[in-house]
Amino acid sequence: MSLEELKFVLNQMYEFDISRKTRKREVVYAKKVFIQLAKRYGWQWKDIVPILGISHDNCIFHFNSFGCIRPMDLHHFNSCIDYFNIPLKKIPSVDSIDGNPRLEKVIDKVNSLSRKDLKYFDENVLNSFLKKLSFEKLVMESKSNLK
Repeated sequence: MSLEELKFVLNQMYEFDISRKTRKREVVYAKKVFIQLAKRYGWQWKDIVPILGISHDNCIFHFNSFGCIRPMDLHHFNSCIDYFNIPLKKIPSVDSIDGNPRLEKVIDKVNSLSRKDLKYFDENVLNSFLKKLSFEKLVMESKSNLK
């Protein structure tokens, strides 16, 4: 899949030029879909920037704020996965979009663990982590109550 092909298909789906310079919601969300697909497919920021004509930091913002898209945008995202046969999981609903790719990677790693490894993780790592986290929250709350 080339970036030009992806842009062409999304232009057809949205029925407007997704690289148009505007702050209208539908165009901004279309850019989020384009950037999310391109980045997850493996394209680099330097390749994506000239296609949309936006800055590097703007691309990163759109990638990180993908979680705010509408159901129609998610439909176009999933349709592109099918059309280009991209090896990505489809996202079932906008409610299931976390918008945090790092968290998605962590979840994928945990999901790939064997039952034995999950049991070990639960007993030896997760419980102690949750206890520490609970303690830290308690300390932070007590600090904020003192102010």
